[in-house]
Amino acid sequence: MWEIITSISAAVTAVLRAITAKYAAITALFTAITAIGVLFAFSQLMEARRTRRIEAYNTFLEIWGNVEEREARRFVFREFKFGSLPSLTDDERKKVEMVLASCNRISYLTLKKLVPEEDVLRLTGRPIVRLWDYLHPFIEARREEARRQEVGQEPVSEDPHIIDVKRTDVGEKLDDADPYAYMAHLQEFVKKYRTKVMGSPRVSNGGQ
Repeated sequence: MWEIITSISAAVTAVLRAITAKYAAITALFTAITAIGVLFAFSQLMEARRTRRIEAYNTFLEIWGNVEEREARRFVFREFKFGSLPSLTDDERKKVEMVLASCNRISYLTLKKLVPEEDVLRLTGRPIVRLWDYLHPFIEARREEARRQEVGQEPVSEDPHIIDVKRTDVGEKLDDADPYAYMAHLQEFVKKYRTKVMGSPRVSNGGQ
């Protein structure tokens, strides 16, 4: 009788061991599959981030490097003298708005860390800060114009270059939604990076 019980016990033990081994193998298999899935998802995430950064960097180079933008910046640095908004020709205002919109977009990409900060500062940091300084009187006049239009003190100009300068080209919706935030990203960029790219802070022009 004892021998029968011993045999049954041994058989049950063997079955349990087999079940345990099978469960361990299944667990190990699922663990491996899960690990592979996690690694794949992580690699996809990293690739997506890398792709977005490359796209943003290409956008940055396109914004700053195209011929029309370079010519507009050259005009600002060499020829532009600001007196008042009404004194500007449509072409002059168009060029200034284009330059500012480009700087604002690059500032946004940099502040949001969508492009490498060091590359942007090395390639465009000083020119952007200088453009802010050159064009700050225009920016303030532009903000005041938008404020006055907002409260109905002045009629909105029908000239499309005044309020909407080549939106499809520069990608900048000028003041329609929030006139008080005109060139806000550019201002924040100058405030954050002026000392780093220029070597010393300024105490004027609102970008400090």
